[in-house]
Amino acid sequence: MSLLTHQIVVPSEIAPDFKHERVLTDDVLYHGFIWHLCPLGLADQQFWVLVSAAFGYVEWIEGEISAEAVEEAIIGAIECNEPPDREQDCISVDVNPKHMTWRVSDKAPAHVGIQLKRLQKALVSCRDLCDADEAVEDLNEQPLKVGKERFKPREGMQGLMEELADQFSHYVETTPLWKQLWHRFCGRHPWIDR
Repeated sequence: MSLLTHQIVVPSEIAPDFKHERVLTDDVLYHGFIWHLCPLGLADQQFWVLVSAAFGYVEWIEGEISAEAVEEAIIGAIECNEPPDREQDCISVDVNPKHMTWRVSDKAPAHVGIQLKRLQKALVSCRDLCDADEAVEDLNEQPLKVGKERFKPREGMQGLMEELADQFSHYVETTPLWKQLWHRFCGRHPWIDR
């Protein structure tokens, strides 16, 4: 078992922009976070956002687009939503860019498309990047239907982080120390459900 990892899904039309920086695969990640990388226009400029396939959470990518900037945005999204009163290792999410995979796919869940349309509509009234950043924050606070559930994307992200922290705390409180040491030695994380 491993910590929850990240997969960045890149549309085929922009895949060549990242091919020289990262290995792009057709593999599908079943356990962890899937982020859809999407270009958006504001005025005459192109900007980039990441949209979580699980929650529709939108993360703005600041500055010039590169694989490193995308990975830093993901790490920022995780750090921004982790429980404030917990230790960093309790969130059980791998934030090492070396463990992030990149995949090419033109398919995305319906709610990802809905979030992009909402954001594009909100960007029309934005005068500058500060306004655009606020539009992203507002979007993460608006309820979104994901599958059969309806919730705010930020609450979904924070809820998952809280759940992972609770699972880790339960593991630490109920597992003998010798077993914890063995799991650490073997690189296992049994508190994460498979």
